[in-house]
Amino acid sequence: MLTLNYLIDQFQNKKIQFSIIEDFMNNPNISDEEVIGLDNNNRNALHNSFLLDLDEGAEIEDEYNYDPHEEGWETSSELIEFTTNKIKLINWLINFKKNDKNFLNQQDIEGNSPLHLAIMKQYIVDWKLGGEFKNIAKQLINNSQVNPNLVNLQNETPFCKLLIQEINKADAYPTNKEIRELVNDFQNNSHFNINSVNIKNQNLLHIIAKEGNKTDFRINFAITKKLIFIK
Repeated sequence: MLTLNYLIDQFQNKKIQFSIIEDFMNNPNISDEEVIGLDNNNRNALHNSFLLDLDEGAEIEDEYNYDPHEEGWETSSELIEFTTNKIKLINWLINFKKNDKNFLNQQDIEGNSPLHLAIMKQYIVDWKLGGEFKNIAKQLINNSQVNPNLVNLQNETPFCKLLIQEINKADAYPTNKEIRELVNDFQNNSHFNINSVNIKNQNLLHIIAKEGNKTDFRINFAITKKLIFIK
């Protein structure tokens, strides 16, 4: 059976054009089984759509830490086309499986849910498309089937990842306004628990405090008004 995960892998390795994936998406007879299958990393098609990268074999961590303000950085038409197709695929998947709790909350071998990856990926795209990735993250945060409190193997929830990953980079996209939008979406989610603890019995305060040597992390707490400091 031809699965979407297989097609995504073929596209990543430049063995097929995106038009093949579009044909799959436009097929009215797609079965759930063709979409929900997992790969060897316990990732479904939504995970792997977020992880698509134009540079085959690029280190994921390097990509997450990519600085769009780096001197000499330019956006090629190839990158814009690639990213536009990636956004199209992610949006299609979220719409196709928007009511599937298991699919939307699947955790890969690193414990990352699609929402973890949405939070990480939205920052590394050209500013012309960054807003689209913010909107994807918002879709997941505001979906009642998505669990916003899942913890990955680094003991981070998606909200924790949002705060400690990029909020301290004043010179990088997105702007504080964009971050605040996502923070507000998390806080308006009735399932969101800002005081949840990880397997080490650490809450958000413990985790962000470790970032204190990098920045004045009190800024982070200023926008987490629901956090209970003393329990």
